[in-house]
Amino acid sequence: MTTTTTDAKTRELERKARQGDGNAAFELVQVLARAGQPLTELVKWLPSYDSHDSDAKTLHGTPLDRGYVGWAPGDAGLEYPTWKDFYHGPSEKRGSILVDEGGYKGCDDDLNIVVDFYFRTDHDSRTCTACQGCGYNPETAALYRSFYRWDDQLTQDEVDELVRAGRLWDLMRGEKHPTADKVNAWSRRGLGHDGINQSILVKVRATRLGFYGLCPTCNGNGSERLSEDRLALYLWLILPRKGASRGVEIKSVQVSELAEVREFLRRSWRKHEQHFKWVTG
Repeated sequence: MTTTTTDAKTRELERKARQGDGNAAFELVQVLARAGQPLTELVKWLPSYDSHDSDAKTLHGTPLDRGYVGWAPGDAGLEYPTWKDFYHGPSEKRGSILVDEGGYKGCDDDLNIVVDFYFRTDHDSRTCTACQGCGYNPETAALYRSFYRWDDQLTQDEVDELVRAGRLWDLMRGEKHPTADKVNAWSRRGLGHDGINQSILVKVRATRLGFYGLCPTCNGNGSERLSEDRLALYLWLILPRKGASRGVEIKSVQVSELAEVREFLRRSWRKHEQHFKWVTG
């Protein structure tokens, strides 16, 4: 196949994937993998943790858009090193939700139901020694760590930025724009600002003071890379009979295993269709 033909096929698969064709998206991942594209490019065409983000370059705004994800990677309760360990591992726990070291394949699909999933790229890392994980340069890091000594002394420009970011909803019921005095009084008597507000306010104040910046060692990630990227899969399973649910992190999935992953997820979808037949007709 010529390069021109290959490029034309890739563009056609991209077009179909953007229109919500899951088969095209799946085939496109295979094509890109064979072309040597990095995992960070492949994951853009998979249902991913970040595909609801405005920075996503492909699935965002398409019928395949993953939408809001209700749990983060760190919330997974069970970890498996590889897809093989998860799916083909020992299955002593047949009929019950995954616990201990039991694999999935011996489990009963009627009882263990996948209700959500996504992919993301990941890698081994350690906390950045330069910034101790906060991701800022030294001056900004000092401001970040002292936040709860000045979080009730905000200036109006800082409050304005919180409003622009869609924060402070508790204070904006019936009021278009709260004053700094009102926000500071609210902070003193209640739970105060969360981590999202903290990051916004630190950036505003550090920028105004002229020293805002990210850690030059980790470029703001808060961690130092120890391995190459790998494709990870996150599942949320439920076992209604036991009133239980588990987040599962499968740390490494090979592109060659995606067909089996897809069939596994299809089985759960068929169970959902069966359970909701009365609704869907």
